[in-house]
Amino acid sequence: MKCLKEEDTWIKNGLIRQPVNNQPYRLSTFVVRFPVNDGFLLFNTVTGCILFFENEQDFHNSKETLIQNWFLIPSENFDEHLWVDYLRDKKREIKGGEIKSYLIMTTMGCNARCFYCYEKGRKPISMTEQTAIAVSNMIIADSSSKKVRISWFGGEPLVNSKVINIICKNLEKHNCAYSSNIISNGLLFSEDLIDQAINQWHLQRVQITIDGTEKNYLSIKAYKHGHGDEFQKVMHNIENLLKNNISVSIRLNQNYGNTNDLIILSEYIKDKFAKYNTLSVYNRLLFDEKITDDLYIAYFKLKHKLQKLHLSKPYYGEALRSNQCMADSDTSLVITPNGKIGKCEHFSESNFIGSIYDKEFDQQMISQFKETYEKLPSCNTCAFYPRCVRLKMCPSPIDVCTDFIRADYLDDIHYMMNACYKKYKVSLGAIPRT
Repeated sequence: MKCLKEEDTWIKNGLIRQPVNNQPYRLSTFVVRFPVNDGFLLFNTVTGCILFFENEQDFHNSKETLIQNWFLIPSENFDEHLWVDYLRDKKREIKGGEIKSYLIMTTMGCNARCFYCYEKGRKPISMTEQTAIAVSNMIIADSSSKKVRISWFGGEPLVNSKVINIICKNLEKHNCAYSSNIISNGLLFSEDLIDQAINQWHLQRVQITIDGTEKNYLSIKAYKHGHGDEFQKVMHNIENLLKNNISVSIRLNQNYGNTNDLIILSEYIKDKFAKYNTLSVYNRLLFDEKITDDLYIAYFKLKHKLQKLHLSKPYYGEALRSNQCMADSDTSLVITPNGKIGKCEHFSESNFIGSIYDKEFDQQMISQFKETYEKLPSCNTCAFYPRCVRLKMCPSPIDVCTDFIRADYLDDIHYMMNACYKKYKVSLGAIPRT
Protein backbone atom coordinates (compact mmCIF):
# COMPACT_ATOMS: atom_id res chain seq x y z
CA MET A 1 0.00 0.00 0.00
CA LYS A 2 1.12 3.55 -0.74
CA CYS A 3 -0.49 6.85 0.22
CA LEU A 4 -0.62 9.06 -2.89
CA LYS A 5 -2.51 11.95 -1.29
CA GLU A 6 -2.81 12.65 2.40
CA GLU A 7 -6.10 13.62 3.99
CA ASP A 8 -7.16 17.26 3.90
CA THR A 9 -5.37 19.51 6.40
CA TRP A 10 -8.38 20.26 8.56
CA ILE A 11 -9.18 16.53 8.74
CA LYS A 12 -5.57 15.70 9.56
CA ASN A 13 -5.54 18.22 12.39
CA GLY A 14 -9.00 17.58 13.78
CA LEU A 15 -10.14 14.01 13.11
CA ILE A 16 -8.96 11.25 15.39
CA ARG A 17 -7.81 7.94 13.97
CA GLN A 18 -10.55 5.36 14.10
CA PRO A 19 -9.69 2.75 16.77
CA VAL A 20 -9.27 -0.84 15.60
CA ASN A 21 -11.65 -3.13 17.45
CA ASN A 22 -12.60 -6.78 17.25
CA GLN A 23 -15.74 -6.30 15.15
CA PRO A 24 -16.78 -6.68 11.52
CA TYR A 25 -15.95 -3.84 9.13
CA ARG A 26 -17.09 -2.86 5.65
CA LEU A 27 -15.85 -0.50 2.96
CA SER A 28 -17.34 2.95 3.46
CA THR A 29 -19.99 4.16 1.02
CA PHE A 30 -17.80 7.25 0.64
CA VAL A 31 -14.91 5.43 -1.03
CA VAL A 32 -14.36 5.54 -4.80
CA ARG A 33 -12.31 2.82 -6.50
CA PHE A 34 -10.30 3.41 -9.67
CA PRO A 35 -8.32 0.73 -11.54
CA VAL A 36 -4.79 1.47 -12.79
CA ASN A 37 -2.28 -0.61 -14.77
CA ASP A 38 -0.54 -2.19 -11.80
CA GLY A 39 -3.28 -2.17 -9.16
CA PHE A 40 -6.09 0.10 -8.00
CA LEU A 41 -6.69 3.33 -6.11
CA LEU A 42 -9.15 4.17 -3.34
CA PHE A 43 -10.27 7.74 -2.69
CA ASN A 44 -12.09 8.75 0.49
CA THR A 45 -14.59 11.50 -0.38
CA VAL A 46 -14.76 12.55 3.28
CA THR A 47 -11.07 12.86 4.16
CA GLY A 48 -9.55 13.42 0.70
CA CYS A 49 -7.01 10.62 1.15
CA ILE A 50 -5.92 8.48 -1.84
CA LEU A 51 -4.33 5.05 -1.36
CA PHE A 52 -2.69 2.82 -3.96
CA PHE A 53 -2.81 -1.00 -3.74
CA GLU A 54 -0.95 -3.43 -5.94
CA ASN A 55 -3.63 -6.12 -5.59
CA GLU A 56 -6.42 -7.45 -3.39
CA GLN A 57 -3.96 -9.15 -1.06
CA ASP A 58 -2.22 -5.83 -0.51
CA PHE A 59 -5.63 -4.38 0.36
CA HIS A 60 -6.40 -7.14 2.90
CA ASN A 61 -2.94 -6.84 4.46
CA SER A 62 -3.63 -3.13 5.07
CA LYS A 63 -6.79 -3.59 7.13
CA GLU A 64 -5.51 -1.75 10.19
CA THR A 65 -4.49 1.33 8.16
CA LEU A 66 -7.79 1.27 6.28
CA ILE A 67 -9.72 1.29 9.56
CA GLN A 68 -7.62 4.03 11.13
CA ASN A 69 -8.08 6.23 8.06
CA TRP A 70 -11.86 5.68 7.81
CA PHE A 71 -11.86 3.63 4.58
CA LEU A 72 -13.32 0.72 6.52
CA ILE A 73 -16.09 1.44 9.01
CA PRO A 74 -18.06 -0.77 11.44
CA SER A 75 -20.62 -2.91 9.68
CA GLU A 76 -23.14 -2.37 12.47
CA ASN A 77 -24.33 0.57 14.57
CA PHE A 78 -22.50 3.27 12.61
CA ASP A 79 -24.49 5.83 10.60
CA GLU A 80 -21.88 7.30 8.27
CA HIS A 81 -24.28 9.94 6.92
CA LEU A 82 -24.82 11.34 10.41
CA TRP A 83 -21.04 11.20 10.83
CA VAL A 84 -20.58 13.31 7.68
CA ASP A 85 -23.24 15.79 8.85
CA TYR A 86 -21.36 16.11 12.16
CA LEU A 87 -18.04 16.71 10.38
CA ARG A 88 -19.69 19.28 8.08
CA ASP A 89 -20.90 21.21 11.14
CA LYS A 90 -17.44 20.98 12.72
CA LYS A 91 -15.84 22.31 9.55
CA ARG A 92 -18.21 25.29 9.56
CA GLU A 93 -17.17 26.01 13.15
CA ILE A 94 -13.48 25.87 12.19
CA LYS A 95 -14.02 28.28 9.29
CA GLY A 96 -15.86 30.65 11.60
CA GLY A 97 -18.17 33.50 10.67
CA GLU A 98 -15.72 36.31 9.98
CA ILE A 99 -16.17 37.84 6.51
CA LYS A 100 -13.15 37.00 4.34
CA SER A 101 -14.55 37.14 0.81
CA TYR A 102 -16.40 39.86 -1.11
CA LEU A 103 -17.94 39.66 -4.57
CA ILE A 104 -18.24 43.25 -5.74
CA MET A 105 -20.41 44.16 -8.72
CA THR A 106 -18.88 47.29 -10.22
CA THR A 107 -21.67 47.60 -12.79
CA MET A 108 -24.63 45.77 -14.24
CA GLY A 109 -23.79 47.23 -17.65
CA CYS A 110 -21.85 45.28 -20.27
CA ASN A 111 -20.10 45.87 -23.58
CA ALA A 112 -21.42 42.55 -24.94
CA ARG A 113 -24.96 41.31 -25.56
CA CYS A 114 -24.82 37.54 -25.02
CA PHE A 115 -28.25 36.02 -25.64
CA TYR A 116 -27.91 33.65 -22.69
CA CYS A 117 -26.99 36.21 -20.00
CA TYR A 118 -29.02 35.61 -16.84
CA GLU A 119 -28.81 39.34 -16.06
CA LYS A 120 -30.64 40.26 -19.25
CA GLY A 121 -33.37 42.81 -18.55
CA ARG A 122 -31.89 44.04 -15.28
CA LYS A 123 -31.17 47.73 -14.77
CA PRO A 124 -27.65 48.57 -16.09
CA ILE A 125 -26.65 50.63 -13.05
CA SER A 126 -23.00 51.29 -12.19
CA MET A 127 -21.28 51.89 -8.88
CA THR A 128 -20.50 55.53 -8.14
CA GLU A 129 -17.18 56.79 -6.75
CA GLN A 130 -18.95 57.70 -3.51
CA THR A 131 -20.35 54.18 -3.14
CA ALA A 132 -16.93 52.68 -3.94
CA ILE A 133 -15.37 54.64 -1.07
CA ALA A 134 -18.14 53.45 1.27
CA VAL A 135 -17.59 49.84 0.13
CA SER A 136 -13.85 50.03 0.81
CA ASN A 137 -14.46 51.64 4.21
CA MET A 138 -16.79 48.77 5.15
CA ILE A 139 -14.16 46.20 4.13
CA ILE A 140 -11.47 48.04 6.10
CA ALA A 141 -13.69 48.20 9.19
CA ASP A 142 -14.50 44.48 8.95
CA SER A 143 -11.09 43.16 7.96
CA SER A 144 -9.07 43.76 11.18
CA SER A 145 -5.76 41.95 10.55
CA LYS A 146 -6.91 39.25 8.14
CA LYS A 147 -6.36 39.10 4.39
CA VAL A 148 -9.52 39.40 2.31
CA ARG A 149 -10.37 38.04 -1.13
CA ILE A 150 -12.26 40.19 -3.61
CA SER A 151 -14.03 39.00 -6.77
CA TRP A 152 -14.84 41.71 -9.32
CA PHE A 153 -18.09 40.96 -11.14
CA GLY A 154 -20.72 42.55 -13.34
CA GLY A 155 -22.12 42.99 -15.98
CA GLU A 156 -18.64 43.49 -17.33
CA PRO A 157 -16.67 44.78 -14.33
CA LEU A 158 -13.98 46.44 -16.47
CA VAL A 159 -16.59 48.81 -17.95
CA ASN A 160 -16.35 50.58 -14.57
CA SER A 161 -12.74 49.83 -13.65
CA LYS A 162 -12.32 53.25 -12.02
CA VAL A 163 -14.22 52.07 -8.92
CA ILE A 164 -11.88 49.06 -8.67
CA ASN A 165 -9.01 51.57 -8.51
CA ILE A 166 -10.78 53.60 -5.84
CA ILE A 167 -11.52 50.58 -3.65
CA CYS A 168 -8.00 49.18 -3.96
CA LYS A 169 -6.30 52.54 -3.31
CA ASN A 170 -8.30 52.96 -0.13
CA LEU A 171 -7.51 49.42 1.03
CA GLU A 172 -3.80 50.06 0.39
CA LYS A 173 -3.97 53.38 2.23
CA HIS A 174 -5.30 51.64 5.33
CA ASN A 175 -2.89 48.67 5.08
CA CYS A 176 -5.70 46.22 4.41
CA ALA A 177 -4.23 43.00 2.96
CA TYR A 178 -6.16 41.67 -0.03
CA SER A 179 -6.00 39.70 -3.27
CA SER A 180 -8.50 39.66 -6.10
CA ASN A 181 -9.87 37.80 -9.08
CA ILE A 182 -12.25 38.87 -11.82
CA ILE A 183 -14.93 37.40 -14.06
CA SER A 184 -14.69 39.24 -17.36
CA ASN A 185 -15.10 38.82 -21.11
CA GLY A 186 -11.47 39.97 -21.34
CA LEU A 187 -11.88 42.54 -24.11
CA LEU A 188 -10.84 45.61 -22.10
CA PHE A 189 -7.62 44.18 -20.66
CA SER A 190 -5.18 46.60 -22.22
CA GLU A 191 -1.49 46.35 -21.28
CA ASP A 192 -1.81 49.40 -19.02
CA LEU A 193 -4.84 47.88 -17.30
CA ILE A 194 -3.01 44.58 -16.76
CA ASP A 195 -0.14 46.47 -15.16
CA GLN A 196 -2.65 48.23 -12.93
CA ALA A 197 -4.35 44.94 -12.10
CA ILE A 198 -1.08 43.41 -10.97
CA ASN A 199 0.29 46.30 -8.94
CA GLN A 200 -2.89 47.83 -7.58
CA TRP A 201 -5.65 45.24 -7.68
CA HIS A 202 -3.35 42.37 -6.64
CA LEU A 203 -5.11 40.35 -9.33
CA GLN A 204 -4.34 36.63 -9.28
CA ARG A 205 -6.93 34.99 -11.51
CA VAL A 206 -9.23 35.88 -14.41
CA GLN A 207 -12.20 33.85 -15.66
CA ILE A 208 -13.12 34.48 -19.29
CA THR A 209 -15.91 32.87 -21.28
CA ILE A 210 -15.17 31.99 -24.91
CA ASP A 211 -18.29 30.91 -26.76
CA GLY A 212 -16.77 29.35 -29.87
CA THR A 213 -14.36 29.83 -32.74
CA GLU A 214 -14.04 33.37 -34.09
CA LYS A 215 -17.16 33.58 -36.26
CA ASN A 216 -19.44 32.00 -33.66
CA TYR A 217 -17.83 33.97 -30.86
CA LEU A 218 -18.49 37.31 -32.55
CA SER A 219 -22.08 36.32 -33.31
CA ILE A 220 -22.83 35.29 -29.72
CA LYS A 221 -21.02 38.13 -27.96
CA ALA A 222 -22.57 40.73 -30.28
CA TYR A 223 -20.33 43.45 -28.86
CA LYS A 224 -21.70 46.97 -28.81
CA HIS A 225 -19.78 49.10 -31.30
CA GLY A 226 -17.93 45.95 -32.41
CA HIS A 227 -15.29 46.09 -35.15
CA GLY A 228 -14.97 42.36 -35.86
CA ASP A 229 -11.54 41.98 -34.25
CA GLU A 230 -12.77 41.29 -30.71
CA PHE A 231 -11.93 37.56 -30.75
CA GLN A 232 -8.31 38.25 -31.65
CA LYS A 233 -8.10 41.05 -29.07
CA VAL A 234 -9.34 38.75 -26.32
CA MET A 235 -6.83 36.06 -27.32
CA HIS A 236 -4.06 38.68 -27.28
CA ASN A 237 -5.18 39.86 -23.85
CA ILE A 238 -5.26 36.30 -22.51
CA GLU A 239 -1.66 35.83 -23.59
CA ASN A 240 -0.62 39.07 -21.91
CA LEU A 241 -2.32 38.00 -18.69
CA LEU A 242 -0.56 34.63 -18.79
CA LYS A 243 2.79 36.29 -19.56
CA ASN A 244 2.33 38.32 -16.39
CA ASN A 245 1.72 35.20 -14.28
CA ILE A 246 -1.99 35.83 -13.85
CA SER A 247 -3.93 32.57 -13.97
CA VAL A 248 -6.62 32.42 -16.64
CA SER A 249 -9.57 30.08 -16.53
CA ILE A 250 -11.52 29.81 -19.80
CA ARG A 251 -15.12 28.69 -19.59
CA LEU A 252 -16.73 27.08 -22.65
CA ASN A 253 -20.52 27.44 -22.66
CA GLN A 254 -21.85 24.32 -24.35
CA ASN A 255 -25.07 23.06 -25.84
CA TYR A 256 -25.52 20.09 -28.13
CA GLY A 257 -25.25 22.13 -31.32
CA ASN A 258 -21.87 23.78 -30.66
CA THR A 259 -19.83 20.80 -29.39
CA ASN A 260 -17.72 20.27 -32.50
CA ASP A 261 -17.01 23.99 -32.76
CA LEU A 262 -15.80 24.03 -29.14
CA ILE A 263 -13.57 21.04 -29.80
CA ILE A 264 -11.95 22.96 -32.66
CA LEU A 265 -11.64 25.96 -30.32
CA SER A 266 -10.00 23.84 -27.61
CA GLU A 267 -7.37 22.64 -30.09
CA TYR A 268 -6.74 26.26 -31.12
CA ILE A 269 -6.34 27.28 -27.46
CA LYS A 270 -3.93 24.41 -26.84
CA ASP A 271 -1.77 25.38 -29.82
CA LYS A 272 -1.77 29.07 -28.90
CA PHE A 273 -1.14 28.79 -25.16
CA ALA A 274 0.61 25.42 -24.79
CA LYS A 275 3.62 26.85 -22.95
CA TYR A 276 1.60 28.41 -20.11
CA ASN A 277 0.79 26.17 -17.16
CA THR A 278 -1.42 28.78 -15.47
CA LEU A 279 -4.17 28.32 -18.07
CA SER A 280 -7.14 26.03 -17.48
CA VAL A 281 -10.23 25.36 -19.58
CA TYR A 282 -13.54 23.81 -18.55
CA ASN A 283 -16.97 23.32 -20.10
CA ARG A 284 -20.43 23.93 -18.68
CA LEU A 285 -23.84 23.31 -20.19
CA LEU A 286 -25.37 26.59 -21.26
CA PHE A 287 -28.89 26.06 -20.00
CA ASP A 288 -30.35 24.05 -17.15
CA GLU A 289 -32.31 22.01 -19.64
CA LYS A 290 -33.23 18.36 -19.63
CA ILE A 291 -30.11 16.30 -20.22
CA THR A 292 -30.91 14.15 -23.22
CA ASP A 293 -28.76 11.17 -24.17
CA ASP A 294 -27.25 13.18 -27.04
CA LEU A 295 -26.40 16.13 -24.79
CA TYR A 296 -24.96 13.79 -22.16
CA ILE A 297 -22.63 12.25 -24.76
CA ALA A 298 -21.70 15.67 -26.19
CA TYR A 299 -20.84 17.08 -22.76
CA PHE A 300 -18.44 14.27 -21.88
CA LYS A 301 -16.99 14.24 -25.38
CA LEU A 302 -15.84 17.84 -24.92
CA LYS A 303 -14.85 17.35 -21.28
CA HIS A 304 -12.64 14.39 -22.13
CA LYS A 305 -11.12 16.30 -25.04
CA LEU A 306 -10.06 19.04 -22.63
CA GLN A 307 -8.57 16.44 -20.31
CA LYS A 308 -6.69 14.77 -23.17
CA LEU A 309 -5.25 18.14 -24.21
CA HIS A 310 -4.22 18.78 -20.57
CA LEU A 311 -6.25 21.98 -20.61
CA SER A 312 -8.54 20.83 -17.83
CA LYS A 313 -6.93 20.90 -14.37
CA PRO A 314 -7.70 18.25 -11.75
CA TYR A 315 -9.40 19.49 -8.59
CA TYR A 316 -7.21 18.92 -5.52
CA GLY A 317 -9.30 20.96 -3.09
CA GLU A 318 -10.90 19.72 0.08
CA ALA A 319 -13.15 16.68 -0.29
CA LEU A 320 -15.90 17.35 2.27
CA ARG A 321 -17.82 20.55 1.56
CA SER A 322 -19.08 22.61 4.49
CA ASN A 323 -21.21 24.75 2.19
CA GLN A 324 -22.29 24.91 -1.45
CA CYS A 325 -21.09 28.40 -2.36
CA MET A 326 -20.97 31.96 -1.08
CA ALA A 327 -24.75 31.93 -0.62
CA ASP A 328 -24.65 29.64 2.43
CA SER A 329 -21.20 30.66 3.65
CA ASP A 330 -20.83 32.82 6.74
CA THR A 331 -17.58 34.20 5.37
CA SER A 332 -18.80 35.72 2.06
CA LEU A 333 -20.86 38.71 0.92
CA VAL A 334 -22.10 40.06 -2.42
CA ILE A 335 -22.14 43.83 -2.89
CA THR A 336 -24.23 45.30 -5.73
CA PRO A 337 -23.45 48.57 -7.61
CA ASN A 338 -25.87 50.56 -5.43
CA GLY A 339 -24.37 49.24 -2.18
CA LYS A 340 -26.97 46.61 -1.40
CA ILE A 341 -25.58 43.47 0.24
CA GLY A 342 -26.73 39.96 -0.67
CA LYS A 343 -25.56 36.37 -0.60
CA CYS A 344 -25.71 35.37 -4.28
CA GLU A 345 -24.85 37.16 -7.52
CA HIS A 346 -28.01 35.74 -9.12
CA PHE A 347 -30.06 37.90 -6.74
CA SER A 348 -28.85 41.36 -7.75
CA GLU A 349 -32.24 43.09 -7.41
CA SER A 350 -33.90 41.24 -4.54
CA ASN A 351 -33.42 39.12 -1.41
CA PHE A 352 -30.86 41.45 0.13
CA ILE A 353 -29.61 41.01 3.69
CA GLY A 354 -28.71 44.68 4.15
CA SER A 355 -26.56 47.43 2.69
CA ILE A 356 -23.06 48.83 3.15
CA TYR A 357 -24.59 51.45 5.47
CA ASP A 358 -26.35 48.94 7.77
CA LYS A 359 -24.82 47.77 11.03
CA GLU A 360 -27.08 44.73 11.26
CA PHE A 361 -28.00 42.17 8.61
CA ASP A 362 -31.33 40.41 8.04
CA GLN A 363 -30.66 37.11 9.82
CA GLN A 364 -33.91 35.62 8.55
CA MET A 365 -32.82 36.14 4.93
CA ILE A 366 -29.36 34.75 5.71
CA SER A 367 -31.00 31.63 7.15
CA GLN A 368 -33.20 31.36 4.07
CA PHE A 369 -30.11 31.13 1.86
CA LYS A 370 -28.82 28.28 4.02
CA GLU A 371 -31.94 26.12 3.75
CA THR A 372 -31.26 22.74 2.14
CA TYR A 373 -33.42 20.05 0.61
CA GLU A 374 -34.03 16.90 2.58
CA LYS A 375 -31.77 13.92 1.95
CA LEU A 376 -32.92 11.79 -0.97
CA PRO A 377 -33.19 7.98 -0.85
CA SER A 378 -30.38 7.87 -3.42
CA CYS A 379 -28.10 9.68 -0.94
CA ASN A 380 -27.91 6.49 1.14
CA THR A 381 -25.77 4.76 -1.47
CA CYS A 382 -24.05 7.76 -3.06
CA ALA A 383 -20.29 8.21 -2.64
CA PHE A 384 -20.65 11.94 -3.31
CA TYR A 385 -22.86 12.82 -0.35
CA PRO A 386 -19.89 14.60 1.35
CA ARG A 387 -19.57 16.83 -1.75
CA CYS A 388 -23.26 17.59 -2.09
CA VAL A 389 -25.08 20.56 -0.51
CA ARG A 390 -28.41 21.25 -2.24
CA LEU A 391 -29.70 24.75 -1.45
CA LYS A 392 -33.38 25.59 -1.86
CA MET A 393 -32.58 29.15 -2.97
CA CYS A 394 -30.23 28.00 -5.74
CA PRO A 395 -31.50 29.04 -9.20
CA SER A 396 -30.18 25.76 -10.62
CA PRO A 397 -32.69 22.89 -10.44
CA ILE A 398 -30.99 20.75 -7.77
CA ASP A 399 -34.08 19.65 -5.86
CA VAL A 400 -33.44 16.23 -7.38
CA CYS A 401 -30.28 14.30 -8.16
CA THR A 402 -29.66 12.90 -11.64
CA ASP A 403 -27.48 10.32 -13.33
CA PHE A 404 -25.74 13.20 -15.12
CA ILE A 405 -24.77 14.96 -11.86
CA ARG A 406 -23.38 11.74 -10.39
CA ALA A 407 -21.52 10.87 -13.60
CA ASP A 408 -19.97 14.36 -13.69
CA TYR A 409 -18.80 14.06 -10.08
CA LEU A 410 -17.35 10.61 -10.73
CA ASP A 411 -15.55 11.79 -13.85
CA ASP A 412 -13.92 14.66 -11.91
CA ILE A 413 -12.81 12.30 -9.16
CA HIS A 414 -11.42 9.71 -11.56
CA TYR A 415 -9.50 12.43 -13.38
CA MET A 416 -8.00 13.68 -10.11
CA MET A 417 -7.15 10.16 -8.92
CA ASN A 418 -5.44 9.32 -12.20
CA ALA A 419 -3.46 12.59 -12.04
CA CYS A 420 -2.20 11.67 -8.54
CA TYR A 421 -1.26 8.21 -9.77
CA LYS A 422 0.68 9.63 -12.73
CA LYS A 423 2.57 12.01 -10.41
CA TYR A 424 3.52 9.03 -8.27
CA LYS A 425 4.71 6.99 -11.26
CA VAL A 426 6.69 9.96 -12.60
CA SER A 427 8.39 10.31 -9.18
CA LEU A 428 9.47 6.68 -9.47
CA GLY A 429 10.71 7.21 -13.03
CA ALA A 430 8.21 4.62 -14.23
CA ILE A 431 6.61 6.97 -16.77
CA PRO A 432 7.96 10.13 -18.46
CA ARG A 433 6.89 13.58 -17.30
CA THR A 434 4.36 15.17 -19.72
